[in-house]
Amino acid sequence: ERLSGGDMRKCLNVLQSASMAHKTVTVDDIYDCTGQPKPSDVSEMAHSLFNDTFEGAYACIQDTQTSRGLALIDVVRALHSEIIKMDLPTKVFADLLEALALLEFRL
Repeated sequence: ERLSGGDMRKCLNVLQSASMAHKTVTVDDIYDCTGQPKPSDVSEMAHSLFNDTFEGAYACIQDTQTSRGLALIDVVRALHSEIIKMDLPTKVFADLLEALALLEFRL
C-alpha cells in the first residue's frame, strides 16, 4: 500500500515490471523499480538530519540521492512520512511538518 497508494492496478503493474527485470522479486527490487527511497535509506537520512551537522546531513541525503537515483521530492515525501511516526515534542513536530510542507510546495 505504501508504494501503490491502495491502487491494485498500480501494485500489479509494479510487480509485473519488477518480475520482468528480475528473476526473483524482492522488496528492494520493488523500490528500485518504482524509484522510491527504501525504508532503510529514509531511516538513515532521518537519523542523519537529527544527529549530524548540516554539512553531514546534506552529504548523506545527496549521496543517497545520487547513488540510488532518487528525486528530491520523493525524499522529502518519504522523510515527511518518517517524521510523522516519530515521538517528538509538539512544537518541534509542528515546526518540522510546516517546514517540510513548505519545501514540498516549493519543489
